[in-house]
Amino acid sequence: MALGALWEIFEFLLDNTLSLNMQKARDLCALGTFYCDTRLGVVDTMYDLILDAAGALYASVTGYFYLNRKTPSLFHRLVREFEEKNRRLFRKKRLDKK
Repeated sequence: MALGALWEIFEFLLDNTLSLNMQKARDLCALGTFYCDTRLGVVDTMYDLILDAAGALYASVTGYFYLNRKTPSLFHRLVREFEEKNRRLFRKKRLDKK
C-alpha cells in the first residue's frame, strides 16, 4: 500500500513539475464536452488507493494462513534437508576464553 501512495505522490509531482496529465485532471472543462467532471483526478487516485488496500489485505490474509499452517512448506523442507546434509556449515563456533 505504501508503494501505491508513493506512486500517487510521483504522479502528482510529475503533473506539477512537467505539466503532464497523469492524474487525468487537467483541462477537463476546456474540452467543451457536455459532461465535465473536475474530480476525475481525485477519483483516479482513490481507485488506485482502494486497489492498493485490497491488494495489501489479500497479501496479509494469504500470508497469515501461510505462516499458520500445520505442515512445513516445500521451502522449509528443502532448507531443513540442506542443513542436515551440511551440518558442518551450521555448527556453533566456540569462543575461546582468554
